Amino acid sequence: MLAAHLTQGLQLSTYLLERLQQKKIIFAHWKGNVHLLESLEGKTDIELLLRPKDREDFEATMAELNFKKAESAPWNRYPKVEDWLGFDEETGALLHLHTHYALIVSTSYGDYVPLPWEEQFFNHLTTDEATGWPIPEPAMESLILLIRLQIKGQNPAYKLHEVHQEKKQELLVLLSKTEADRFAACCAALQLQAPVDVAERISLILTKERLGDIMALSDFIYRQLPESIKSAASHHSPRALYYKYYLKTLKHYKPLVKPIRLKKRVETGGRVIALVGSDGSGKSTLSQDITSWLTYKIDTHYFYMGKLPFIKSYQTRLFSYTDLLGSRNLLARVSKKLIGNLYHILIIRQKAGMLKQARELRNGGSIAICDRYPQQEVFGYNDGPRLQDTPQSTFARLEMKYFEQALQTGADIIFRLIVSPETAHQRKPEHNFEDIRRKCESIKSMRFQSASPVTVVDVDADAPYEEVLLQLKRHIWRRL
Repeated sequence: MLAAHLTQGLQLSTYLLERLQQKKIIFAHWKGNVHLLESLEGKTDIELLLRPKDREDFEATMAELNFKKAESAPWNRYPKVEDWLGFDEETGALLHLHTHYALIVSTSYGDYVPLPWEEQFFNHLTTDEATGWPIPEPAMESLILLIRLQIKGQNPAYKLHEVHQEKKQELLVLLSKTEADRFAACCAALQLQAPVDVAERISLILTKERLGDIMALSDFIYRQLPESIKSAASHHSPRALYYKYYLKTLKHYKPLVKPIRLKKRVETGGRVIALVGSDGSGKSTLSQDITSWLTYKIDTHYFYMGKLPFIKSYQTRLFSYTDLLGSRNLLARVSKKLIGNLYHILIIRQKAGMLKQARELRNGGSIAICDRYPQQEVFGYNDGPRLQDTPQSTFARLEMKYFEQALQTGADIIFRLIVSPETAHQRKPEHNFEDIRRKCESIKSMRFQSASPVTVVDVDADAPYEEVLLQLKRHIWRRL
């Protein structure tokens, strides 16, 4: 029955539910259950509440399903909250689990409010009819949501009207399923008092759908909370203030600096991943789609290693001095002609510097996706040396020096996209067939030897694009 309701993320989310139930782990998807199906499809986060005593069994389940533990950026870390990422083999979807070992309400940039009601919460669970997942009964979830609205509203960083509008429809759905006596019972379980006219208030909210009525009920509940909760809600730490302005200023100077980690890193470590292939193999489109897929949750940066190399970090193209030579204006054209062979030296020097940055990102747990990759085995094309006709010349020796520097850093994984000349030419009919044939053949012969260990994976790029993309995702996930 479950399979009939789920689409994307179906297999992995189903396996997750089954394994947790088999191990008799007590858990619940504790918030946002109006959008539970979207969470199980990988479109939003899965918010799991667990008991600390079940941590060992839960982490064993994560290992069985090949989930990977992730670490958030400093401004998104909260105590007793962990991040796990899973990969659905059938669809290529990433599932992101927020696992809470306490009821934690985030406020802003690492600030949070703990709610002391885990056991009461677990005592008010039901089963979602559409998915079979354990969730809080609507009365308890709506009560917690009303409290969360007030907690978040204590922070001036939030635009109250926007936050409340976002949650308004969710609350209306929950209250439409809530009976007044159940709402009062949940209040009593949390040692709170429901308003005597709670039935009329709920009816008014559902009839008029006014934010003012919602916030009046929310405020009635919030004023009864323990002072420790209200104090934590109104507390704004210096750290949160620092991260707030750090991220704001970053928007302005990011194009001028090195790639900066903004999202999660997988605890198993980062990777430098390169895609190589002839024209028509799909390497650039695949590189960009792989970057987008990973950037959904993992800190990932795009490195273009072609004729005018550059780095794109979170849709921002970082400054590259080689861009000045690639411009079509008169000054750039004259400059390129004047420097002659020095142009090729500048390009490979730039690539060597970029690969050094990629390795630094990798060592910090991030992922660098390289669209193309330098090689020393074939001269003149396929990103190989261009000045080796006279190997003893100064320019030739300097070029090979920078090639060696580039390859010393090395990629961890190189996907060699093997495509037939006929297929490649069909995709790129404007290119010379003989040039494409030569490039296709040379790609097969390259070994990409470097100072550090590298895994070379051959991929059949003649296959339909979606099949190739899914195959790459599977290879990458297994090697993270």
